[in-house]
Amino acid sequence: MTQTESSENLVFKIKNMISKRCINAVEKIFLSHHFDIDSIALGIVIVNNEPAGFSVLKLEEDLKSNGFKILKGKEEEIIERVKIELVKLIVHSDEIPKIRFSDYLSRQLGLSYSVLSKAFSSKEKLTIEKYVIQLKIERSKELITYGELTIKEIAQKLGYSSLQHLSNQFKNVTGISPVAYKNRKVHERVPFEEIGM
Repeated sequence: MTQTESSENLVFKIKNMISKRCINAVEKIFLSHHFDIDSIALGIVIVNNEPAGFSVLKLEEDLKSNGFKILKGKEEEIIERVKIELVKLIVHSDEIPKIRFSDYLSRQLGLSYSVLSKAFSSKEKLTIEKYVIQLKIERSKELITYGELTIKEIAQKLGYSSLQHLSNQFKNVTGISPVAYKNRKVHERVPFEEIGM
């Protein structure tokens, strides 16, 4: 279990906790187990106490039933940190800067991209590159659904070199063009935390 003591606090690193909705869900689970939460953020919960009668198995069961997991081991932590950094960059930023994702991840995590890529591919069902593409496509679906931006503006916001580049990737992943997706009555999407599952 990735539960470490930091002075008197307990630190839990949580898999699939990559959105505000996830933070709220995990917070409810920890509160239902009577933890005094010191802080909570993407992928991490710091608590002030271990409640009387606390059962890690029950906590793990409750987290699992909601799509989360306590991370076990360094490799799982690396993978989750990669996901969190990419979600912050692609989903939570106003505009993706023109950077190489490999350089960005190496800088943010302090590890070589080859180490990150190997760890990610060994445990996940896809490479970091494919994860980035799927994340960008799901974000573009979300933005298309909101209807506030044109597809060209969405391509720019997500760092695509052109509208055509977005259209090609969108069609490769979904089987339809962004315009065809926009014109559908029902906009099917994969939650960000379920990409690659």
